[in-house]
Amino acid sequence: MRLLPDNKVVLTTGMTANDLQLANSWGIYAQDHQRPPLAAKNGEPWTTWLILGGRGAGKTRAGAEWVRELARKDKTARIALIGETEHEVREVMVEGVSGLLAVHCLDERPQWMSSRGRLEWKSGAVAQVFTAENYESLRGPQFSAAWLDELAKWRHAESTFNMLQFGLRLGERPRQVVTTTPRPIALLKKIIADPATAVTHAATTANARNLSPVFLEHVLTRYGGTRLGRQEIDGEIVEERNDALWSRAGLEACRVTAAPAGRRAGRGNQHGRRYGARRDARGGCERAGADGARDARQVPEGRTDFTIVRAGPSQTRRRVSGPGR
Repeated sequence: MRLLPDNKVVLTTGMTANDLQLANSWGIYAQDHQRPPLAAKNGEPWTTWLILGGRGAGKTRAGAEWVRELARKDKTARIALIGETEHEVREVMVEGVSGLLAVHCLDERPQWMSSRGRLEWKSGAVAQVFTAENYESLRGPQFSAAWLDELAKWRHAESTFNMLQFGLRLGERPRQVVTTTPRPIALLKKIIADPATAVTHAATTANARNLSPVFLEHVLTRYGGTRLGRQEIDGEIVEERNDALWSRAGLEACRVTAAPAGRRAGRGNQHGRRYGARRDARGGCERAGADGARDARQVPEGRTDFTIVRAGPSQTRRRVSGPGR
């Protein structure tokens, strides 16, 4: 007997292999945020499915299951698997606990050729590994689908995403799934604003039944309600810091269409210059007004140039700023 979500009980005694496979079906375990949406915000079939969630919310499992189902149904599928580094793609997306190899039954598991960064299914579908570190490698290959993991932390997120869009050109409707814990980066905001994007979201606690109770208690106690907790646990895009001197809304309110007229001023020290064996002991300060007129004031004869007697920075600043006041 097995206890499934929502207290559903399945009797496993005497069940056939097919029955057991059905009982372990992702369709039973998947939560709402892990199920592919029916349509994008514009009501049309989605082009990008963005899964935003806290740490441990089941984003990787959802991405791997989507790729598995795609490879099962489409024998011509050509899929790009993209992470920030090759190590992360291999250890999380392919070989991880919730990765592609783990979500397949043994008899349908794809062949993983790690040296080539390539997965091949018996159906004929193929997936290739790419990284945001080497986004130029996306030039040339073409795909019918892509899975991008933890895009919000990629160093070259914009460049990698752009290169991928030119390669998504196979099949009737190329699609991509993005799984990430959010950060307030421009690319993520653009993806969310795209009418062809469908967004699902979940906090860490939504997947509590698959997480350690000790882990949940620890992170909720330590980070709950904090800025870091809102991002890493609740899966929110946190725009501002609580301790920031200025708010984004306040800065935006200060925007103008043209720079106002102003007065330009500057000060500087004219260091002594060497003429043969002599050194000119004169220093100076120069100002420029709004009309561009220049007003040069020389240090009076007989006064010591502090740059020659090796004065400290603060002394030099006081001496130089004097004539310009």
